[in-house]
Amino acid sequence: MSALYVEVGKEGALVSNVADPLILAAIGYEESRHRTFIEDGDCHQTFGMTRPVCFSVGPMQLSRATPRWWPSIVPGESLTVEDLRDPSRSVGVTYKLLQYWRDKCGGDVARWLGSWSAGKCTRYTIGLGRRRAALAGAIGHTMGLDVPALPFANVKLDAQTRKRLDALLAKQR
Repeated sequence: MSALYVEVGKEGALVSNVADPLILAAIGYEESRHRTFIEDGDCHQTFGMTRPVCFSVGPMQLSRATPRWWPSIVPGESLTVEDLRDPSRSVGVTYKLLQYWRDKCGGDVARWLGSWSAGKCTRYTIGLGRRRAALAGAIGHTMGLDVPALPFANVKLDAQTRKRLDALLAKQR
């Protein structure tokens, strides 16, 4: 999956060609632990009741509803739920969606990552956006990249994000 993050993110359309693969890697780790093929997710509603159809699909765990409104993001391009299960397509769609939310909602990286997660622009940075921004920044710092130049360098690592980073680093040792 890391090669996919680099290939898709090399455009640098979100922040930069250094930061974009890190952002995609943070999302990929959060959603599937970088597994290319993963079962559909979000299959339970509140109180543990099973949904008849799981809501998230593919390695980036995109919403099953994405194909319905995809033409409004990329006019003239169609998308199916099966496309979302393809790793390269899943990462590419995630990248386009992040660009959409960044342009629509503005703000810092943590804010539009949070808006992407929430499915709407929010005035406040939600926790998931902060965690993903912090994880991306920490990955960059660990790799020896110039993290202070990246816009998420000042996002603090919470305990859960620190735990995820430690688990990710343990896999690479």
